[in-house]
Amino acid sequence: MLATMVIGLALLCAAPVMALDVDFSGEFRLRGVNHDNIALSDPKSASQAWYDTRARIKTMFKVNDNISFITRFDALDNRKFGSQNTSTTLPNYQDYDEFEFDIAYAIVKTPYGAFLGGRMIGSQWGPSPQGDSNLKGKDRILWYVPIDKLSFGAYAEKQFEQDSNGYNTTADGDNDKYTAFIQHKGENLQLGLLASLYDYRSFPTMRDLYRFKKTYNDYITAQSAAQTTGLTLAGARAQTYAALVGSGFTTAAAASVTENALQGGVGGLDGGGSMDTTAALLAPSVHSYYTADVSAQGTLATSASAANAGFPNVEAKAYILDPYVSGNFGPFSYFAEAIYAFGDADYVDPNATNILVNNQNIDVDALMYHLEGKYKFGPAAVRAGYWYMSGDDNTDDNKMQAIGYIENNRDMDILMILTGNPEELGTFNTLGGLGNFSADTTNLVNGQGTLATAGAKIIYAGIGWQAMDNLHLDFAFGNAKADKPPGINYYNWNTGTNFTTE
Repeated sequence: MLATMVIGLALLCAAPVMALDVDFSGEFRLRGVNHDNIALSDPKSASQAWYDTRARIKTMFKVNDNISFITRFDALDNRKFGSQNTSTTLPNYQDYDEFEFDIAYAIVKTPYGAFLGGRMIGSQWGPSPQGDSNLKGKDRILWYVPIDKLSFGAYAEKQFEQDSNGYNTTADGDNDKYTAFIQHKGENLQLGLLASLYDYRSFPTMRDLYRFKKTYNDYITAQSAAQTTGLTLAGARAQTYAALVGSGFTTAAAASVTENALQGGVGGLDGGGSMDTTAALLAPSVHSYYTADVSAQGTLATSASAANAGFPNVEAKAYILDPYVSGNFGPFSYFAEAIYAFGDADYVDPNATNILVNNQNIDVDALMYHLEGKYKFGPAAVRAGYWYMSGDDNTDDNKMQAIGYIENNRDMDILMILTGNPEELGTFNTLGGLGNFSADTTNLVNGQGTLATAGAKIIYAGIGWQAMDNLHLDFAFGNAKADKPPGINYYNWNTGTNFTTE
């Protein structure tokens, strides 16, 4: 596929190049957000409210009828009103991108189809917003052939590059995705089938990730404690030294007595006299700072070693089948789409010395589907639907059933808070620390991604109204339940033991 693309590009570029045409398009967004009771507590927790902006510009450079180059960039993305800079050292810091390219790819049209290469928009497959679209871009080489109402194609996608970033020097140690698809788009009926292979050479299984979360957060806690005891010890040392110098001790004698006292000793420079007496008086009151710091530094070293061990090297091959159907009968329209994942994750080295190793291989068996019907009458429409995402309540067995761990749902906006993109809803959209059904399951923050791995059963209904040509209003109501609430193998982050919860 790559060879064909290169040869086609060379032949096309050999033709006389016409004048370069450039087309610009874009949008400006000014958005206000008010998010109440963000921690889901009773009584209600604090709310958040802000305005932010985004200017998005897309350009298409048309070399000739067969070659184009497309770029898109965002300026001041998520820049909140009132923020002045992006320096993390200043109190008015806000996390936004002043200027960021999202996509840059080339299109080469040939008699054998169109070839696309570069970072492109990961557009949603099928009529349902479920699955991983990631509008910030995907690194792909794609081949696409449209034939009347039928189209088909394939692409290779690099999801994680590990050969050139310093993590290791092993070739073919990356995470890649290979996909083929076919679609039929008729006037009243649309059909499609997509098949993907997730070829991951560096993949944490759910059980190893949760255990690593525990060791990583233990390290963060130990690091904070060690910093506190270190600062306390430094303060005690400085105060003791200053008091001794103020009492008439020489600087050398004061330093010696201070260190002896902190370490619990009573010996001075001359082995007796006033220095010994002073050290003996100081030792009980300041020695505790020294011992606390020694203990904290030891805990930090142990937890750092555990965290540095990471998780064992696992190779995962998961297969995705994603069929859909959509259509309409007059004013009634419908769609149905399913994503089924199957495969296995195998430990490359079952005898590895990594402390987190449990060399029981994992079978992947997960399902997600979405059904919706809509009826239009005049400017209004009513709809109802059901969305299911399988979950996993036991991370320590040999099954991985949480499809949210494999296929993220960043654009599943059927219910804004429960299924919307957490990054678009604000930093603190944590739903009490659990994250919503679209959260990142590999986030190392304790608790984040719990709902996504628990799965979902959501039934919903909505009504929309086209009030004016440029104004659409929509209302939705839904009820959600976890498919498999967290079970016995989820860590209690405070005690390090397992617990059962609903």
